Amino acid sequence: MTKQLLSLFACLMLFGSAFSQTTGWGRFSSPVHLDTVPSVSSMDTIANCFSPNNDGMNDVFQIAGAGLTDFKLSIYNRWGTIVYDFISPDDAWDGYTTTGEPCSNGTYFYVLKANGVDGKTYSQNGTIQLFR
Repeated sequence: MTKQLLSLFACLMLFGSAFSQTTGWGRFSSPVHLDTVPSVSSMDTIANCFSPNNDGMNDVFQIAGAGLTDFKLSIYNRWGTIVYDFISPDDAWDGYTTTGEPCSNGTYFYVLKANGVDGKTYSQNGTIQLFR
């Protein structure tokens, strides 16, 4: 597929649309309707490690899910202390505590609760490895 077709496909998957399909002779046939909802089941794309070392690669931990509302994600250290709270799916953790201190290398735990635009409630927890 060409880059333009891939971009069009990505936009259609994210936003949904109606477009016309051409026949082999270049004539337009009836419109094709794509009704899509942004994927909220993309919870399986939550990263399990990141390296906040300012090299431009994996410098923050963030959620890749679209279409989430009433979003709450908390990150805990191994002693159960909250080190960071997300209030929006657009937030990102840079490896610092809410007081601005750098977190040390190690395993951190997250608890995620959100509602999807599809009406489902999502709850997930897991671990994140922080490498400096």
